[in-house]
Amino acid sequence: VWSAMAGQGEPVKVAGPRFILQEGIRMASLPRGEGSTFEVRVIYQKGGLGRWRRTGMVCRVNPGSERFMVPGKELHRRVDDILGSVFPGCVSEIKGRIRDVARRIPPLIEASSGYGGELSIDFGVDRIGKPWLIEVNSKPATLFRDVGAFNLRELSFRRVLNFAAFLHAEQVSELD
Repeated sequence: VWSAMAGQGEPVKVAGPRFILQEGIRMASLPRGEGSTFEVRVIYQKGGLGRWRRTGMVCRVNPGSERFMVPGKELHRRVDDILGSVFPGCVSEIKGRIRDVARRIPPLIEASSGYGGELSIDFGVDRIGKPWLIEVNSKPATLFRDVGAFNLRELSFRRVLNFAAFLHAEQVSELD
């Protein structure tokens, strides 16, 4: 299929659900001794007004030699620490690019999949600092506790409760 997509073969028709194929990406490597690879997870939630808001960002780090995340084995670190060790002096710029892309995703997902209240958006970062969308999760682990970001963890809980109150108020007003 990839050969056909890259123009090296006959077009291939795939029956069933739609898929997005992404080219191979040369991801940035962590400095020696810190692990092999990392992803940046951005958490979006709805709050009491029913609007998407970015709650925070966390790095997921693979401490092993694999070039992908291994569930149950990954470590969670602060984004500034990881990006700063890989791209000194470019942390704000890379985080800004990630935020610019991430903020567009929740409304697009919701428009095609229906109402939601929480998403995580995972990005890889290539060797020149360009973010690449890896996946979007509708039931994410927020990971804020693991990096000691207790204020973001509390905000995450508050947003879930406020969104629940918003949905309840909306349902009550429909009954009136």
